[in-house]
Amino acid sequence: ALQAASSQVPGLAELTPASLLPDLDEFPPGVDEDDGLNVTQRRALFEALETVLSVFNDPSIDSGDSLVFPLLPRPSLACITTQVAAALEHCILLRPPAMTASLGERDLDLAAWQRSFAWGVERQPSGRKAELLEELLRSRQRVADLEKDVAAQVKQTELQNLKRKEVISRFAHENKTLQGQLNELTELHKEANERIVDLERRVRHEQWLSEEKGQQIARLEERLLRLGRTQDDILMREKEYGKRILRLNIKEFQGICHDLTRIDRLERALDGGLGEDERPEVTESHLVDLAQQTLSSLEAEFDAHFDERQRRYEQAAQRCESSLEERRRDCEETTKKILTVSCKPSSAMPTQSVAVQTDFRLKVSDGMLDEGRDFQRERRPGASPRRRSSSKCSAVPEAALGPLSSRCRTVCEPPAVSMGLSRERPVKPLKPVLLSSRGRPVVPGPRKTCL
Repeated sequence: ALQAASSQVPGLAELTPASLLPDLDEFPPGVDEDDGLNVTQRRALFEALETVLSVFNDPSIDSGDSLVFPLLPRPSLACITTQVAAALEHCILLRPPAMTASLGERDLDLAAWQRSFAWGVERQPSGRKAELLEELLRSRQRVADLEKDVAAQVKQTELQNLKRKEVISRFAHENKTLQGQLNELTELHKEANERIVDLERRVRHEQWLSEEKGQQIARLEERLLRLGRTQDDILMREKEYGKRILRLNIKEFQGICHDLTRIDRLERALDGGLGEDERPEVTESHLVDLAQQTLSSLEAEFDAHFDERQRRYEQAAQRCESSLEERRRDCEETTKKILTVSCKPSSAMPTQSVAVQTDFRLKVSDGMLDEGRDFQRERRPGASPRRRSSSKCSAVPEAALGPLSSRCRTVCEPPAVSMGLSRERPVKPLKPVLLSSRGRPVVPGPRKTCL
């Protein structure tokens, strides 16, 4: 072990087993001096001692026992290596400084190592008093320097501890602040999640309502289209029926006029009043021409009235559509305002529904009222109340029609716009209802009279 250590540390070359024996009684059990060897030399010394002492645990050695255990476990090897290194360092510190000058170098000087080895073998250590005093003074000076270094390190350590405490306290305060902010953010996140869930539920409800309204609108549009087609068919049918009635009336008028003319001629022939200078007879062709002229004039007047009525219907429909569009916009704006108010967090007082008695009158457009007034004004007492036509039939003059004048007096005027808008019907007022203390309606019973 000494040879292996001396090969790594030049200052140990002068040591021999004989020179180590006198110092064994002075060697302290626990030496913690770090000034004899530097880190590199101490590491090399530990590796050399471990290599030497690991021979005892060589597996090639036959111990003759079936249970093979290491003679020196790893902790024991470490302890022995530390003690031997401390002993060697102690021996180096006891040598003269000229011998240990090479310990401060990081590299090994082979020439100095050989010289120290040769000197250590031949020369014995001197024990003069001056050298001992000089060594003692150096030791005391070194101890004083070490005490100063220790005091400086203690002060530096205290300052570092104070700074560390300040940093720790600052970090603790910041951690507390951040923890409070994290709790607030967590609460806000929780409230935001709850609000998001509520808004999603409301959005789904509004979507469902919009889908229901869309379905209702589709059904109403389909019904409106069906009613429009039915109304158009009815109007065309009424128009054709009106023309057919006019033709039948004209044919009847032609037959009556022909019969009257023939009877008149027979009466004059029987009376002998038929002369040569009489006006030319009204033949059937003249009657046909008169009937055709009357029919064409009636049809032209009927078409003009039908076109006028269609124009009024279109204007009324446009007014209704514009009013419906305005109401739809008002409803959308009101819905947006309600949603905006409902989404805002507020601590409003709870509301309560209250029944209100009021009279509601349905508003009718001016065009519809004008058409209704015209219908009432043009309607005559001789017309049938059940028979309504989509065309206005102008009657033939009584002088020309004769007996048919009573049949041609009927003026057919279409009713007002459907869907119940022809009249204003007031809604019946609500009857007051008595409520008990539990909120249930109370039915009034017969009063009891006490005699």
